[in-house]
Amino acid sequence: MKIEEQMKELANEKVQQSEKQPLSFDVVLQYAKYFLQHMDYLLLQQIDPIKKADFFGVLFNKTPSYAEIVSVTADGTELTGLNELFKLKNSSVSSLVRVRGL
Repeated sequence: MKIEEQMKELANEKVQQSEKQPLSFDVVLQYAKYFLQHMDYLLLQQIDPIKKADFFGVLFNKTPSYAEIVSVTADGTELTGLNELFKLKNSSVSSLVRVRGL
C-alpha cells in the first residue's frame, strides 16, 4: 500500500507543478527538434521497449497493424493513422530531400 500512496502523491505533485508552470513553446520546440534529429536512434536503436513504443506512438494517431505496414511498403500508398506532422503531402515534389549539389 505504501508504494501506491507514494505514486498517488507524486501524481498530485506533478499536476500541481504543471499548473504552476505552463509549458513554454520554446521548450516544446527544442524537444521536437531533438526528436526529429535523433529519430533513428529513438525508434530503431532504443534498448528500452517501453520507451521505443512511446516514441513509435508519437508517429501515429492510430497504431497500424503489421499487415498495414507491409502492404504500404509493398505498394507505396499512404499509411493510414500517420500523424499529420510526419506526412509529406506531395512527396514527389517535396523539397525536404534533394539530390546533393542542387
